[in-house]
Amino acid sequence: MGPCLFQKHMTTLPVPWVKFRTEKSWYVFFFQLPRLPERMLTRNNAEGVAQVFYGMAIDKSRFPEEVLDHYRENALKPGAMTAMINYYRAAFRNRDMQARLAEAPILKTPTLMIWGEEDTALGKELTEGTDALVEDFTLRLLPEVSHWVQQEAPEAVNAMLKAWLSGEPVPYAGPRGQLKSA
Repeated sequence: MGPCLFQKHMTTLPVPWVKFRTEKSWYVFFFQLPRLPERMLTRNNAEGVAQVFYGMAIDKSRFPEEVLDHYRENALKPGAMTAMINYYRAAFRNRDMQARLAEAPILKTPTLMIWGEEDTALGKELTEGTDALVEDFTLRLLPEVSHWVQQEAPEAVNAMLKAWLSGEPVPYAGPRGQLKSA
């Protein structure tokens, strides 16, 4: 979903969603601070980065030390952590977004959204109503899978992508992202 449509969806949610958004997305506000988030996430050989991945995961076996080391290594490259955080800084500070939201068209690009039901950063509630913003929308929820859908359920995600890209029916997933048999 394009940033305009996503932001439009987020800004038109009922009042209880405001509390939900701030409880789940506190880190967006933290990332607005200069330099502190980078320091905290990269200290001790980027242990904070490793903990973000490992801590949010449901299936922690998908994040062995060698995988976490790869994330640490990349976060420690000069300027990398700032670049990662700047995504959130820019999205938060985009003042002319509101003007563009009023005119945001319905997205006509076919879209497949694969979402972990146990995502602690972005709850599955955020998928509700997306079909009204996207003309050709397919949603597949992965039960017992976190934010890291590709890492925790690669077989299901790959099968869903393959089916969707081939114009075939997109399979559904059961617990732990296991594909449901037909």
